[in-house]
Amino acid sequence: MRSADWEAAYASEPPYRQTHAFLSATRDSAAFERARIPVENYPGPVMLVSASDDGFWPSTAYSEIVMRQRQAHGLPTFHHLCMGAGHHVHYPFLPATLISKPHAMSGLLLDAGGTPAANAAGNEGSYMAVLEFLGRAAG
Repeated sequence: MRSADWEAAYASEPPYRQTHAFLSATRDSAAFERARIPVENYPGPVMLVSASDDGFWPSTAYSEIVMRQRQAHGLPTFHHLCMGAGHHVHYPFLPATLISKPHAMSGLLLDAGGTPAANAAGNEGSYMAVLEFLGRAAG
């Protein structure tokens, strides 16, 4: 396989979770490696934020790949995992109830994942983690 299996994303009833298509692309390890961004080439500190129930793409799995690549080179890398949250992790105090929405181009109903409570906690927790990271990185 040389690309993602989008049929995997749309095999169930809507709302659809696109994460399955992105995960299917990892089966071709050579193609996946060629597409990988060489994150180890950036020497500065990197902060990753992911959501364990991201329905749009496997943000936690991909963040773990970045962590391993950078840690293998001794580079400063931090990962904040929003447990139970979906793709829509933003700023605190924003509405966290939008779980499903139509895709901007196709109009297909997509499931971003998470629950309102987990998304709200992810918004606040990730915001605080990013502020802390920036404070440390700025010295």
